[in-house]
Amino acid sequence: MKHSRRSWLKNAGIASAGIVTTAPAFSTNRAFSKYHESEVNGQILLNSNENAYGPSQAVIEAINHSVKESNRYPWQTRQVLIDRISKNEGIPSDSIILGAGSTEILQLAGLAFGARGGKIVSSYPTFPLMMQHASTFDAQWMKVPLDKDFSHNLDGLLEACRDAQLVYFCNPNNPTGTKTDAAELLSFCKKVPSETMIFVDEAYIEFTADGISSSLASEVLSMPNLVVARTFSKIYGLAGLRVGYAYAHPEIIKQLKRYHIGFEINMPTTSLYAALAAADDQTFVEMCKKENSKAKDLIYEAFDSWGVSYIPSHTSFIYFETKNFQPELVATLDKHRISIREYDDQPGYARVSMGTIEQVRQFTSTIRQFRL
Repeated sequence: MKHSRRSWLKNAGIASAGIVTTAPAFSTNRAFSKYHESEVNGQILLNSNENAYGPSQAVIEAINHSVKESNRYPWQTRQVLIDRISKNEGIPSDSIILGAGSTEILQLAGLAFGARGGKIVSSYPTFPLMMQHASTFDAQWMKVPLDKDFSHNLDGLLEACRDAQLVYFCNPNNPTGTKTDAAELLSFCKKVPSETMIFVDEAYIEFTADGISSSLASEVLSMPNLVVARTFSKIYGLAGLRVGYAYAHPEIIKQLKRYHIGFEINMPTTSLYAALAAADDQTFVEMCKKENSKAKDLIYEAFDSWGVSYIPSHTSFIYFETKNFQPELVATLDKHRISIREYDDQPGYARVSMGTIEQVRQFTSTIRQFRL
């Protein structure tokens, strides 16, 4: 039986409801330059924080259905997704913006609030895309080193952002996997000058013990200088479909939309249908969260037995020291068809993403061969 787009959305239960240094400029692509140097076929990819279990079966079915709607512009479906996110979080639809991944929203915010000589403050190391992109438009990136335990240096950030246009806060942080308590983060945000925008990146929040209950999203209406971003790329397994979103005061949403390209229809119908189905599939989310914890425990056990230092993670990856392994560890693992992440500006450390349990076992059995 043939279904219209409206009837499918309704039947699927997703109809709408009402010490600081300045960094030089870099290409945005720099943030991803070492993510996929190897072929996917036969390679265990533990370098990009992708969900090895996704997409879910419900998402696959939604994608299959969406193909016959590909001749239509996605305005209606886009609004349905916004309304669905609004209903889930209890935040008005006019306080939500969609993007082609949260990376697009990061870029929009960097341009809107940091370009043309603006100062953007962030911890370091952290996910650099916003600052690198804005730097190409003459923004200044001020780096505040993490504390010795790799947590955010809140006092240092607060001091640095007093004359800044924008402060970026990745929580949990990428690549370290550390997390700032929600109450502590909210207290920090309230101390930031009201004329300084705060961008909280919650890409990995679903992996934390408290999940989205620890989000600051509910604060955006009372804090007009706060933006909170999330993504369907990580726990929902839609990295290749590029769907992200952010919450902010309606006036801030309007400012972000000024920099939006493509009349807000730059996200394919297929991606929107996938996100709608994913948002409803919390059983899949809980399964992924459980398996992610099992995978981390396997690596913790191996690293503990070998005396390898690592940072306990609130995310889907682990940041660890490489001094107990042979030099060129990442390149050596790559030759054994396992990809993990290293950073030119963070020597002595690497990041491994969680794959399936079998993939993680293969990682531990392979990397143990290269211990010193």
